[in-house]
Amino acid sequence: MFKITTWIFLLFLSFSSLGQVQILKYNFSHINITKGLSHNQVNAIYQDKYGFIWFGTLAGLNRYDGYNFKVFKHNLKDPNSLSDDYISSILEGPNNNLWILTRNGTNLYDPIKEKFIRDLDPIYKQLGLPIEDELIDIRKGIDNSFWFLFKNAGLFLYSEKDKKSKAVSQLLKKDKKIAAIAPLNSGTLWVIYNDGSLLLINNSLKVETQTKLKTELFVSSLDLCVAFSDKEGDLFLYSTSHYTGVYHYKKKISQLEHLHKANKLKLNTNLIRGITEDDNGKIWIATDHGGINIYDKQKEEISYLVNKEYDNRSIIQNSINTVYKDNSGIIWLGSFKKGISYFHPDIIKFNLFTHQPSNPNSLPYDDVNTFAEDDKGNLWIGTNGDGLIYFDREAGKFTSYKHQNLN
Repeated sequence: MFKITTWIFLLFLSFSSLGQVQILKYNFSHINITKGLSHNQVNAIYQDKYGFIWFGTLAGLNRYDGYNFKVFKHNLKDPNSLSDDYISSILEGPNNNLWILTRNGTNLYDPIKEKFIRDLDPIYKQLGLPIEDELIDIRKGIDNSFWFLFKNAGLFLYSEKDKKSKAVSQLLKKDKKIAAIAPLNSGTLWVIYNDGSLLLINNSLKVETQTKLKTELFVSSLDLCVAFSDKEGDLFLYSTSHYTGVYHYKKKISQLEHLHKANKLKLNTNLIRGITEDDNGKIWIATDHGGINIYDKQKEEISYLVNKEYDNRSIIQNSINTVYKDNSGIIWLGSFKKGISYFHPDIIKFNLFTHQPSNPNSLPYDDVNTFAEDDKGNLWIGTNGDGLIYFDREAGKFTSYKHQNLN
């Protein structure tokens, strides 16, 4: 009887549209080493064309099918294994191959043969890319084209139709270094230089937009940054090494806004680790020690998702290394030390109210026997040992009433 009554209580609360229920709408599930993940430090996440989710960790590459993991690691006796177990990035290139950036160089993964290629010089030569340069990023363009960014040689556009790459950097700004790239759905590409110059180019390598951004992203000429473009074509820039927050360039009005701990749009920390956009157009900003900052562009508001002690549906940790949205809309978070959290509104539909010793606004007592709704729509909750609890839905507040011995 207790379990049935409690389940009905949770069901009843979950459909409320007021007060505390709105605050608890992000319910996360979690994965860590106890469920097969090779290491709890997750640095990179990617979904391939077959639907597998890949996790790059401190100790190997993990392929997840939704139920089980297959772990790939360096093997001294196998030249077709990874060159190193420390995975820093997972990128997709031509022919559905994955480019795995490790501490000991870049590996190419062939999903058909399930083997890794360590010597990439023949691959670079075949694709028309610079040999013996450090690969920084790969972004998919249109018509099976790919943008390759290298540390020294700059930007290249690979055409699947022509089976070759074209050097782009010298066609734009020869004397400046490209710090980051970000593609738009239209097939155009944002190109950011380390002097703050911003260009929007198309597949024909024609410049559609050019401007100069005033940022603090680049301390030296060697600095890189990370760029993300949302569905509206807005650009988000951040540095993983400098405490500069996020720069939001609004494409329609050509305006730059700084999301920062000290500004009007306040982040709860300025050290950023990743950015993605959910299906509702909200921007998820992964931070170090600040959890997730959710930026609502329409309302110009920022809310925070942080780990809550005793709440196993909050994010797993406040130090998030990476954030990724897959094709089904699931948001994946890779943490620094505690594995993975993931969220989708259809995975966990019931809000769970429990007693949390560190949270005075939580349910005062977990052992619930019965409840009733009054004419104001609020709940009276009967417990097994802690008296009567009143839940004000609009205020999201619990009040306890206990027996008092007046004698």
